[in-house]
Amino acid sequence: MKFEVFNRIFKKRATILVRPFFILFFISISATLYAQFSFNEISKAKYHEVLKLKSVTGLALSQQDQTANGINIYIEHLAETIKMLVEENPALLERYKQQSEAAENKVSGLNPHSPYYLFVIGEIKLQRAFVKLKFGEEISSMWELRLAYKTLAENAVKHPDFLPNNKSIGLLKILIGSIPEKYTWIVNLMGMEGSVKDGLEMLRILSESSNPFATEAKILRIAVLNYILGKESGSEKAVRDLYLTDKDNLLYTFLYASICMKNAHSEEAFGILENSPYNNTYLNFAYLQLMLGDIYLQKGFYTKAFHLYKRFLSDYRGVNFKKEAYYKIFLCYWLNNEDNKAMLILPQIIKEGNAIYDGDKYALYFAENRDFSDKNIMKARLAIDGGYFDSAADILEKLSPKNFHSTKDEIEYYYRLARLYHKTDKISEAIKHYKKTIDLSGYKKLYFAPNAALQLGYIFRNQNNKDQAVFYFEKALNYKDYYYKNSIDNKARGALNEIKKI
Repeated sequence: MKFEVFNRIFKKRATILVRPFFILFFISISATLYAQFSFNEISKAKYHEVLKLKSVTGLALSQQDQTANGINIYIEHLAETIKMLVEENPALLERYKQQSEAAENKVSGLNPHSPYYLFVIGEIKLQRAFVKLKFGEEISSMWELRLAYKTLAENAVKHPDFLPNNKSIGLLKILIGSIPEKYTWIVNLMGMEGSVKDGLEMLRILSESSNPFATEAKILRIAVLNYILGKESGSEKAVRDLYLTDKDNLLYTFLYASICMKNAHSEEAFGILENSPYNNTYLNFAYLQLMLGDIYLQKGFYTKAFHLYKRFLSDYRGVNFKKEAYYKIFLCYWLNNEDNKAMLILPQIIKEGNAIYDGDKYALYFAENRDFSDKNIMKARLAIDGGYFDSAADILEKLSPKNFHSTKDEIEYYYRLARLYHKTDKISEAIKHYKKTIDLSGYKKLYFAPNAALQLGYIFRNQNNKDQAVFYFEKALNYKDYYYKNSIDNKARGALNEIKKI
């Protein structure tokens, strides 16, 4: 039972960096030539197309070339992995696993003295592990992760100066290092060692080098800092610089827009997504429609948001994010005062998709429990999330906690004020209202108090008040049985690990 719980926790750690989760696994290949591991012009061109998220069905190479060159085998595998992680089509899973095993077998027959030999084998295992994890094969994926870790670690011993090892080993160290302490015996038993500090340092060294992997190490490091450690400073500029170098790269477009939205800069993200290169030459990246719908919802353009959510549901082949999309369709109706239509969506939230990720879990909880907030508080929440602070302030200024019908609405009112003050740099007011949120809260399954504690931890960390930061990060971890717990725990644990230099 404990091992199953650990699997679920590791899955959350592995997927927290961004949605969808393929960002973690993009690999570059060094141009240095090794026997049976080398570039040619066709593979170079195809490799760049893969990293742009272009729809790639084959390398147009002869079977002899594919067999003789491990780089070409790898790029072919990378293309299929990215397709699975972006499109999430379960009908293709068995075919993918067979192709992945075949690719690994081909590489195993190549030059074992090349630093790419174990590296490529380890990367194939790692990519296959994350695809299995994505599709719910948790036990099998954990075994693959263990084998990938050991293969990459062996390569680091044999070729200690081979910098590309830093990317994948660094990532695994961060993911393993953010596992709660009570489960560390499991990773130790599996022969894996984790450290957020060491993993970040490995990514930093690679990202600051001239190695071809540097760009992707930058992307991973930015994602870790944003989505695990809650450090936003400078990350948007770094991603913007990548985006400006190649606006034809859909990966850069997605990551830039995603981080802007996380940091309450939805208007900037709106411009990025509106000018996206996305067309039928790229993979079916339906998630972009969900992102754009979220911005329209934040702006209060409910009809436009509704059509984008419907388009997402029509184009998407996976099972995640469906409950969340239907919940947001509910909001489009409900906030537009079409309550009768909104109520008809609740059974679809319950019926459609899976409830693995926090957004889907909350949507299911909401539909089953009819946990309605005050409409004006919901509008303020959405505006704050998008960075439309003037609109949010206008809404909140007209409200009074005396007029709310439930204690939940009163708690959320103070929490939304705290979020608004925090995001507009009124830190003393933010601290006061976060603490009031915590004092008023006693509800299970409400995330306001634990997230208030997390945000207080960030504030005190930024003020170099380590003791108070640790106190509030640990307080955030102590809350039980509420939705969004996985996400908040990930961030609090990651921040604690960094502060304590674990």
